[in-house]
Amino acid sequence: MSLQDTIKNNLNLVELIKKSLKRQNNEIIGRDKDIKKITNLLRKKRGINLWGDPGVGKTTLARILYKKEENNFPLRFEIVLSDIDKSTSFKEKLVKKIEILLQNIDIKDYLQADLEEKFKQGIEILDAIPQKKLLLIDNILSFGKGEY
Repeated sequence: MSLQDTIKNNLNLVELIKKSLKRQNNEIIGRDKDIKKITNLLRKKRGINLWGDPGVGKTTLARILYKKEENNFPLRFEIVLSDIDKSTSFKEKLVKKIEILLQNIDIKDYLQADLEEKFKQGIEILDAIPQKKLLLIDNILSFGKGEY
């Protein structure tokens, strides 16, 4: 067996191990303490941030919580910033996503405001909604420093 074949087999094995460790009975394993801690924070705090290196499971944890907490948060929004054109600035991307989320809310004046004002108003509108809400914003770090 060549070195290239050995490396390929090892990579395949690593992928199989990752898949088997990642999910068991459609649940992530080994992160129960993290999920419990974040759930408690989420219920007590106005907002929480999850951050860390790429690939450590932030989005997976957030999506598990997003699903798990659906009964505690009548309004749940997920914003994935990476699916908007890369030439668009962070605030523009966020405003576009917030506008999409708010399409069902009657806010005619909102659309005439400038970018900063739209961002501010979008957050204020979400804030003013009396129901508890969960807002998941993913891929913030796909932007350069100083863009957010």
